[in-house]
Amino acid sequence: MKTRQISGLRRVVATLRVVLALVTASAAPAFASFVPNGDGTAADSDTGLVWDRCAWGSTWNAASTSCAPTGSDTFTWAGALSAATAANAANHLGHNDWRLPSKNELESLVDISATASPVIDPVFPWPYAGADFWSSTTSTAAPSGAWRVDFASGSVGVEEKTVALRVRLLRGGAAAAGFDGLGGGSNPGPGNTLHAITSTANPAAAGVVSCSPNPVVQGGSATCTATAAPGYAFTHWSGDCSGTVCVLGSVVAARSVAAHFAVIDATFGPIPTRKSGVSASLVVSGCTSVAAASFVNAPTAAAAPAQVRFPYGVLDLTLQGCNSGTASVTVNYSEPLPSGNFYKEISGSYVPYPATVSGSSTTFSLVDNGLGDSDPAIGTIHDPAGLAVAAAGAASIPTLSDGGLAFLATVLAGVALLSGRRARRSTR
Repeated sequence: MKTRQISGLRRVVATLRVVLALVTASAAPAFASFVPNGDGTAADSDTGLVWDRCAWGSTWNAASTSCAPTGSDTFTWAGALSAATAANAANHLGHNDWRLPSKNELESLVDISATASPVIDPVFPWPYAGADFWSSTTSTAAPSGAWRVDFASGSVGVEEKTVALRVRLLRGGAAAAGFDGLGGGSNPGPGNTLHAITSTANPAAAGVVSCSPNPVVQGGSATCTATAAPGYAFTHWSGDCSGTVCVLGSVVAARSVAAHFAVIDATFGPIPTRKSGVSASLVVSGCTSVAAASFVNAPTAAAAPAQVRFPYGVLDLTLQGCNSGTASVTVNYSEPLPSGNFYKEISGSYVPYPATVSGSSTTFSLVDNGLGDSDPAIGTIHDPAGLAVAAAGAASIPTLSDGGLAFLATVLAGVALLSGRRARRSTR
């Protein structure tokens, strides 16, 4: 070959190399910049996504900036979705909006500039940094499979959902991250359209609601779960779900669901009263349990109101898990009740207290750390109270209003203070 022909060929090859480099540079996505947080998460400064630095099944160690395995660490695709639900129920790393990443979101973790395994930013430490991880994106071509990313090589592909892979959760950010620069197959058209699911709890403090995957790929499905807070029970779904099970199928638009919860009634008894042959049972709303309850002897003459008696004794009860701050207590006796007034101990004296006495039941309310609660712990109420009736020939006893109770408590405190001053004077 002539020298002129060889030189021309070299120029063509050099030109092709430049063009190829330009095309490759324009096609390659920019590698994300991750900012580690102090809680075991890392934020993507480009997308706003917040990632768990550890694979699910390992625990973040802030002192060594490492992840320690704690148990199961590989999951089927359904197990991967459940991992997000479990993370939310446990308020993992202080948050309850975790989800399994979409294919695009998971791809954004690949370090395209890496020259050795694992091809992931060092902000995500071992173990398992270079493993295969599940995305939430179902394959439109093969619905029995879902997309996964291999962080040993940076490749993406479809895996059968029954295969056990690793899981990394994320939260926040845009509903659909626009990163899809890696090879290994594409998911064109409607398969890349994502739809958000809005989930709420009613009442808001009664539980945690999560849907996974969320967002949902066009035509895909999601399962929503409801986890009740202590003292509440899940009752039903509303919105785009109804009944007791929430599975959203063939999602082609944004969806909204609400989980409804109700206060659990705690029960206790029957327990014997101080009247022979008569027992009583308790039903309590607003607290998770009745820790203890018994009828004790009526108060001494000094503390008891004049001209009254306590035929059943005084109910001494301790309630726990009173997260709402107020408990409604119903006492059901085994016999019809005589007409009378309800009394509660306040500052060492028994005073009339608002209650409903009807048939064989009494119903009254107690406030955590309110009048008469002798347990200062938040969520625990210890309160002696009892039904009293007038002695034969005695006049009826008026019942105080809530305002009267507050005034009475003030008076009792003043009397106690005055008595103390007199006692000190007498000793001088």
